[in-house]
Amino acid sequence: MKKILITLLLILTAFISQNTLAFEQNTIKDINSHWAENEIDTLKALGVMNGYNGYSNPDSYITRGEFTALITRAFEINETQAPTQFYDVNKDHIFYEAISIASSNGIIGGFPDGSFKPEEKITREQIMLIISRITDDKSEKTIAFKDIDKNYLYIKELAKVSGDGIISGYPDGRFKPYNNTTRAEAAKIIISSMNKYLPSLNEQAAFETAYNFLNCHFNNTDEAKALSIGRAKKDYDYIENTYSVSKDEGYTLKNEISNINFLSANKDGPFTQYTCEYDITRTINENVKTYKGKSDIRLLERNGICTVYEHNTRIIVPQFINLTWDVYPSVAPAYNTDGVTAVSPTSYRVAQTSEGKSTKITSGTNDLYFNSELGNAYMDYARTNGYDVWAMYKTDFTLDTASKLLNSPDSRKFVNNLLIKEILTHKLDGINFDFENMYEQDRGAYTNHVREITIMAHTLGAVTSVDVNKYEPSSSTWSMCYDRDSLAKYSDYIMLMAYDQYYPAGKTPGPVAGLGWTEGCIKLTLNEVPADKLVLGMPFYVRIWETKNGRNLGTKSVSMDNALKQIKENKATSKYEARFDLVKYSWNKNGKVYMLWMEDAMSIRNKVMLAKKYSLAGVASWRRGLESKDIWAAIKDEINTQR
Repeated sequence: MKKILITLLLILTAFISQNTLAFEQNTIKDINSHWAENEIDTLKALGVMNGYNGYSNPDSYITRGEFTALITRAFEINETQAPTQFYDVNKDHIFYEAISIASSNGIIGGFPDGSFKPEEKITREQIMLIISRITDDKSEKTIAFKDIDKNYLYIKELAKVSGDGIISGYPDGRFKPYNNTTRAEAAKIIISSMNKYLPSLNEQAAFETAYNFLNCHFNNTDEAKALSIGRAKKDYDYIENTYSVSKDEGYTLKNEISNINFLSANKDGPFTQYTCEYDITRTINENVKTYKGKSDIRLLERNGICTVYEHNTRIIVPQFINLTWDVYPSVAPAYNTDGVTAVSPTSYRVAQTSEGKSTKITSGTNDLYFNSELGNAYMDYARTNGYDVWAMYKTDFTLDTASKLLNSPDSRKFVNNLLIKEILTHKLDGINFDFENMYEQDRGAYTNHVREITIMAHTLGAVTSVDVNKYEPSSSTWSMCYDRDSLAKYSDYIMLMAYDQYYPAGKTPGPVAGLGWTEGCIKLTLNEVPADKLVLGMPFYVRIWETKNGRNLGTKSVSMDNALKQIKENKATSKYEARFDLVKYSWNKNGKVYMLWMEDAMSIRNKVMLAKKYSLAGVASWRRGLESKDIWAAIKDEINTQR
């Protein structure tokens, strides 16, 4: 649509004193890469498909009661409701209201014996009949299924529904009316039905709703809730929780929005999505920060009413990011890092042991601790040198710690509120998630945790970034534990840890990050993460490999300077290896062969060139203190080089 530029000024102050939020599972744990992921997630966002404790069970068969509930919610069928006459659906049944509504409106029917059989698996024929009763379309259509003849009792209904593209046949040309239907198939059918049978969304009404919603999002949460449903409405629980904690800690918040610019609109039947940017001036007491924000707003029109069902916000860093991770956040570093835009000190760690400044997580679990190492001296150093601080938040990298935290709403709420206080206390610019070694089945729970913290961090003007490694199907707990596309959707930046190409547990020696391998990691991750959200993580360390008779005995990580020292002391021989674009050094000692592939200013500069080649958001380095002195000038020079 035509680009529209609107300017407005809003003021937002903390006003909530009660903290009653229950941190529920607002994302789905088991649909990543599923063929019906988009449909299921849309129904979840709308509040239509709630699932079971965060699981949608997409490949399980759906029951008659479940499908009835979904269809009545999806189409907001609630005009008439008479008590159900089915003897097996009493007032205590979980789907009593939905079945009563659908029955009263002639959408469902029962069996000759007076039953509805709500727990019975629903058939394709039964779904086809329900869908045919939703629309008033009476146009004649034809069908050609091998197992349906002209005497089929419901041939007109089937012709209408299949002709409208709602239900299709099988590859063998049959309809198979008595087959059961999975929850994923039901989600696909419902979304297709909504697209076909709900009136096309009025563009002007959609724009006005989106504009008013965005206006109220920064001004009046009650009004914003009135314009929203489902996931978008629940988000205000997290926003209000942030203001509640802030007020309890003695902070007053104010946000001013200006220069709203609607960039694009994507319309699909009753659904519309807008993308817009705006400027935000955030004030926490006397601390003022101005930044650019971005929103993706999804709307649906039903029964003449347009509402927002999903709203994802983003904070945009305007310059090329040059971040370095730091492991000593309690003291001021001894030297500066020229050209660095942000530092990420390892500040917060959830663990099974108490360390440093520690708080026992008393809600949800009694054996986890929130440990903090971030000190005022480090923050003074960062502020003096003009660095943004994206404080790292991690676990102890044990499977059970992550699982206990992520699957406990009370524990997450406890930790999230501590993070809110830390952002306020230290005036943090961001939170960097570094959760590693997690159960693959906790992938959705982790995404949910990132999302809820992002909502609250954005309320305070803080960026969120998430560390991931490349997609590797053979690595369950180190790679497949990340739902990268969803993490990119809900956070501001994804930090790609493109190192450990050859790792200690491997049998073959090799470099930390060959250039070709690094480029492959980037290209693979861009399948899931937009380039403007992806930051390339680069290694400042080198692995020295110890071998004997061609067998790997082990490896250790050293700094660049230490590696150079080892090369010099052992009079190592060098050989350039084109396949890695790195120089390999090796030497013999005590009957063993030692080797390393050197990371240096040139190899790091080449990686920065890759980030620029693919228009990535920036680069990050693991870690400060392992680099040689010429690294920072090389990175800065390459960032500023025009090619």
